[in-house]
Amino acid sequence: MRRVTKKTTSTAKSKQGRRKAIPLWRRKSVRLGALLACILSISGAVGWGVESGLFAQTYNNSTKAVVKISAKYGFTVQEIFVSGRDLTAKKQLLKALKLKRGTPIFSFAIKDAQKRVEKLPWVATAVVERRLPDTIMLHVNERRPMARWQRKGKFFLLDDTGAVIAEKNINRFKSLPLVVGNDAPKHAAEVLAVLASQPQLAAHVKAAVRVSSRRWNIVMDTDVDVRLPEEKMSDAWNNFAEYQERHNLLSRDLRTIDLRQPDRMIVRRKNGKPKTIPTDTPADQKAAGTKDTRGA
Repeated sequence: MRRVTKKTTSTAKSKQGRRKAIPLWRRKSVRLGALLACILSISGAVGWGVESGLFAQTYNNSTKAVVKISAKYGFTVQEIFVSGRDLTAKKQLLKALKLKRGTPIFSFAIKDAQKRVEKLPWVATAVVERRLPDTIMLHVNERRPMARWQRKGKFFLLDDTGAVIAEKNINRFKSLPLVVGNDAPKHAAEVLAVLASQPQLAAHVKAAVRVSSRRWNIVMDTDVDVRLPEEKMSDAWNNFAEYQERHNLLSRDLRTIDLRQPDRMIVRRKNGKPKTIPTDTPADQKAAGTKDTRGA
């Protein structure tokens, strides 16, 4: 005889195997989202009241309450990510941010922190962002050192706008060009760009000295002074580069090379009288029948 067993209905099985449903408002993610929406609503409404001159004290009290409640739900600073930092010390950034792990993220004043960071010597601009629930993002755009500036026996580090970055601890930047003169920082970018246009000559530059707030004298590593004109400085420097390549003037026993006249170069020996050299190109010299002055 076949044994008959009692069938279990699918409804009973589903009731036994089904996990108990969690109420919507008890889900953590939903609670956090609802809290955030509440925060934004309160901030917007109360903020309007403050801007219109109403209930300032109520706004302060509401803000403190919101910050306190949000911190209980995990809205606290746990991570700080920094990008663009190269020359700025990590300790300086943390000190400027005035942040500690666990600080309520809504109590962090972003604009104030940004202003403090931008006051640091190496920082040109900064962007501070709040990434909920627990992260602060900081991007810094650092100033780039361009040259050293000598004034009254002291050395300063200049950025690419001519502004002073620092006065202390700049020995590691000895390889940067040196400019001298009261108004040298203001005009440094221009003269350095001209010098860099002829890399072989630029490698021999010792300093650029501003003269009478009008023009530059370039001191070479052989202690020869190259006098650049007030105008068309680039043309004069290019002519000098051509003559240096052909006649190796820097190896001669010279004191000065004067390039202030557009059609000639005046050189002065250390123990001798000045001598004038036409600055026409070799092709122009040949056409005009000018003798090449290699013995200058």
